[in-house]
Amino acid sequence: MAQLRPQIRRFRGVAIVGSLLALAACGGSQSEPAAKTGRDAQATLPPIPTQPLRLLPAGVRDIVSADLAQLRASPHYGTAEHWLRRYTCLDAESSQWLLVRTDRVVLAAFDEGADGRPPKSLAVLRGQYQKGDLERALAQASALLGAPAAPPAEQQRGRFRLLTSGPVSAAQLGDGLIALGDSDRVSAALEVADGNQTAWNPQDAPMPGIDADRWLSEHSVAVITRVSERTAQRIGGELSAIGGRRLGENLNQSPAALSIVVGSDFRGHAQVRYAEPGAAAEAADGLRSVLARADLVLRLTGLPSALEHMRISAEAERLDVSLTLSAEDLQRLSTRLQPLLESGTPPCGARVERTSGDAEQERATR
Repeated sequence: MAQLRPQIRRFRGVAIVGSLLALAACGGSQSEPAAKTGRDAQATLPPIPTQPLRLLPAGVRDIVSADLAQLRASPHYGTAEHWLRRYTCLDAESSQWLLVRTDRVVLAAFDEGADGRPPKSLAVLRGQYQKGDLERALAQASALLGAPAAPPAEQQRGRFRLLTSGPVSAAQLGDGLIALGDSDRVSAALEVADGNQTAWNPQDAPMPGIDADRWLSEHSVAVITRVSERTAQRIGGELSAIGGRRLGENLNQSPAALSIVVGSDFRGHAQVRYAEPGAAAEAADGLRSVLARADLVLRLTGLPSALEHMRISAEAERLDVSLTLSAEDLQRLSTRLQPLLESGTPPCGARVERTSGDAEQERATR
């Protein structure tokens, strides 16, 4: 029996150590924080970006940014608003909330699918919005995208309010941001805001050699795009009357950037990057030749000379074009070209009728 006592003490020691380990494990499991849900889970999410560009998901092909606050401060805002409505088919009444309460708008088109369908689109608006603006945004997006009218379905997507009608959605991100467009692009923007999806990197912009972030943020209106074959053919057709068809068609698949600053005067700047270095110099010569032919017509009609106000240069594969117009020149130009521009704007037709009908229905429900 005496010989067994050391073994018994060893077994007791093992049992005590095991008991202590078990207690430590239980204590450790009790000290682990419980899974966070509801408000606690939302508190761990990253803050919502304040810049619309930071909400764009990866895959952007074309992007447009407009500083509507800067445009509204310009003495030429009335003219800019007129052409904005005409070219985007915005109905004057149903879109008033958008132009009055939005300070910055970013529009993005994404890569086309393999089936050749039109690219998906997303708009991110920043401004001071009111109750009912999210519903107005959804109705406007459905009309512009040609989506069939359908009663919206509402859901709370985490910390975001989301409305969906057919293939189109609109989401409220805090008090000052609205995302709208194709539903999958809006959903991707919400994932970017929550840190679950990679945001678009301005360094991936289709136009190399420029600071895309500054380009899109520091102008009244800025565009970065890769010119599609259809757009190049359309530009070529419009320039064919003054011998510029080839000039337009050569833009096919070329990266391009355009910026406009509207204050008391007008300043425009365009850059195009061609695949071959010689193509940029050829385009510069062709553009000067086209403008020289157009200049005679401009002078005869009392319009400012294009050559006197435009600078054209080519370096390696890049073409640079800048245009500056005084307030007086801009007013003369917009007045004289109004009939031509009216005939050249897209036929809004059913889309305008649909948005007008939405406005009438909104008034009836108030």
